[in-house]
Order: sequence, then structure tokens, then C-alpha cells
Amino acid sequence: MLSAFGLAQPELKLAVEEEMLYLHPVSEDGPSEDPSIWGIVTLFLPKPRTLKSLTVRLVGTQIIGWNGVYPYEETTSLFKTVSLIPEGEDAHLDKGGHTFTFSLIVPSSTPSHERCEHGRVRHTIRAKAKGIGAMGGDIETSETQLFLIQNSQHIMVAGLLLFKLSLISTSTKITIHSLKVLIHQRFHLRSAVSEHEHHTPVDARTVLLLDVNRPANDGILLAPDAHPISRSSSRIRGEAPFKVVEEGASFQVKHLAKIPNGESVRPTTLAGSTSGISVSHSLVFEMIYSAGEDAERHTMSISKPLEIYSVHPPSLLVLHTLS
Repeated sequence: MLSAFGLAQPELKLAVEEEMLYLHPVSEDGPSEDPSIWGIVTLFLPKPRTLKSLTVRLVGTQIIGWNGVYPYEETTSLFKTVSLIPEGEDAHLDKGGHTFTFSLIVPSSTPSHERCEHGRVRHTIRAKAKGIGAMGGDIETSETQLFLIQNSQHIMVAGLLLFKLSLISTSTKITIHSLKVLIHQRFHLRSAVSEHEHHTPVDARTVLLLDVNRPANDGILLAPDAHPISRSSSRIRGEAPFKVVEEGASFQVKHLAKIPNGESVRPTTLAGSTSGISVSHSLVFEMIYSAGEDAERHTMSISKPLEIYSVHPPSLLVLHTLS
């Protein structure tokens, strides 16, 4: 309102070097690689002022939902602050612009950004200047949201998976009815204020399904997908087999598939994180087949742990299955 009468007011702005920060938690005792947030606070004064305090505050908020069994839980998962002028001393500033640099170390064990049906983890940063606002009040910047991401070495959300299967000189006739790759996702919720915890059921997400109606793409991802896969894509549509491999013969197949996006598959929570919302994954391969002349169908299943990260340059995960 004062500016409407021609009375210019101080302006406070905050800018960070990067809004995305990579965490590297370690599961064992020892030094960790803790990243830092770097930024600049800019203060414009229309006339000389006395600044009582200038601080930057980084806050992480964690919200866990207990599926209606318990009330949702909101806690502060990270709180960091830094003063940009000496504590207990007033700073007498001239008219014009003033810049202050800052840095904050973030422990890699900090709960990373999360948004899923079981809760949220959110991080914001803002600056506050005391004593230079209207009538000697304080002024603050608006919140800037930061994204704290855990980095792993496997595959990214919405990335690509290259599947290869090789059957070499089979000892008997093999009739393959379908090949399937799934991601099993599990959530482990842990309270920050009590001993309550909860393990959710396995959430199975189909990555690829090959059968007589859905042939392999030989490593070439078509757009749009000519054979979309739904979560219920477990029933084989048709009686004809996907492939018959005669005794002594060999067979190879290659298929490039896309990992589901972050709306359905969340990044893996790495060991060493203190997050109350932990996500773990495993990659599961299933083959439905018949052996010899027997018409009875069998299922072969192979599972291996998998780490999925949130944001990284595109990559491929190659899954080999050998007889």
C-alpha cells in the first residue's frame, strides 16, 4: 500500500544455483558425500537502512498417511539455517542493491523428495530480513521449492529397459506361451514420533509382455506403442504359442520396453536414508512354457533387486536370461 503513495519499499530476492540436489546416502558407518546448496540473496534498499538480521532457512516437511488406520503424521525432516550478517550485530546499509552469498550442507541421509499415495516429502528455502520492512517490520522472500534426489546406478523412472532372452541348444522341446517382465514395488512406512510402521502389499507393474498377440520389437521402441500393456495384462489372448523351440535348437529374442513413469513407479530409497517413506523394488522375469509333448503349462520365475532413480541422463538396463 505504501508503494501506491510513491513510497518505495525494500525488495528481497533469493536465487539458488541448482534447484535439484543429488543425495548419496551410505549404509555403513563412515564419511558420506554430503552435497551443498549454493545461492545468492539480493536486497534492494530505496534509502539507507539498518538491518538487524538476514537469514536463509531450509525446511523439509514429511507427511505420512496411514490408510485411515491412524491420523496422518506431519513432521519436520530437515531444518537448516544460516545467518548472512554477524550474529548480534546490526548492519548499516546504504541505498541501492546489496548481494549476499550463502551455502548450506545437506546430509545425504536426509529424506528425499517423495510424492505418492502414502505421503509426501517436500523441501523449501527462503530468506528473511528483519527490521527493514514497513514500520520497522520484517520482509521475506517467497518459498523456493528444492528437489532432493537420491542417485543410484541402475535405471531411471520412465527410462528404457532392453530385455534379451537366449535359449541355447535346448535338451527338450520347449513351447513358450508368454514372456513377462514386472517391477515389484514395496513401501515401508515408519513413524518419526512413535514405533508404528507399516509394510504395504507388493505393487506389481508390468513392463513388458510378449505372447502370440504381442510380438517382440527387436530392440526398436515404436511410438505410439502398437501393443499397449495394462496392469491386468496377465491373461494370454489366444491359444497359439509365442514360440516353439525344438529339441537341440536355439532361440533368441530382444525387446525394448519403457519403465512406467513417476505416477506409478517411485524412485528407490537407498540404504542410509532416514526417510519415513521407503520404497524398494525388484525386477521379476516370468516365462510360461510347456516341456516336451506335455501340454501342462509351467511358470519359471527369476527375481533380482533393482534400484530406480528419479532424474538422470537416459540409460539402458540390459536384462539377460540364459538357459
